[in-house]
Amino acid sequence: MTRTPAPAPRLAGATPLLQICFVVDDLDSAMADFGACFGAGPWFLGPEPTAEPNGTVHRGVPTPLGARIALSYTGGLMIELVEPLPGSATVFSERLAESGPGLHHFGFGSTDLDATLRDLADRGRVPVFSSFTPRGARIVMVEDVIGHGGLEEYIELTPEGEAFYATMRAAANRDGAEPIRHRAGTGPTRSP
Repeated sequence: MTRTPAPAPRLAGATPLLQICFVVDDLDSAMADFGACFGAGPWFLGPEPTAEPNGTVHRGVPTPLGARIALSYTGGLMIELVEPLPGSATVFSERLAESGPGLHHFGFGSTDLDATLRDLADRGRVPVFSSFTPRGARIVMVEDVIGHGGLEEYIELTPEGEAFYATMRAAANRDGAEPIRHRAGTGPTRSP
């Protein structure tokens, strides 16, 4: 018998699905594989990770992000690839150690992250990870409660973030000549 979960009421401020993230053990190979298999690209790389927490909190403890990150679009869906660094202790390294490369989280936008967080708290769901994008938008992740196999991420939608996503979408469906289009600056390490 097929299990059909009851739909959960939408969270305040949350948008429909906008991203799927995969944890990988080799970012360069994964970018090539996802490009060949799914037509994703070009890839936009996040800042190189630093040893400073820079606002990243994992299970209540400030910690460095400890991961290399790449973003791309395939059609209207954003794909995020995350390669945890050896020795890092985050939701990314946990998932890679537990189950190897594969699905990590489903990303949703939030037009009012404070309202989304209050709604999550009212439902007894607490963030297991929080950080910032390179553009300063807040992100939070909560555990899966439905059984779909990935964490849930809520990304604060800001004008800067929306402009960056539009740039990425406009670059999608590339000719393959420039598979890595952008490398972010060397500022604070934050998730794209």
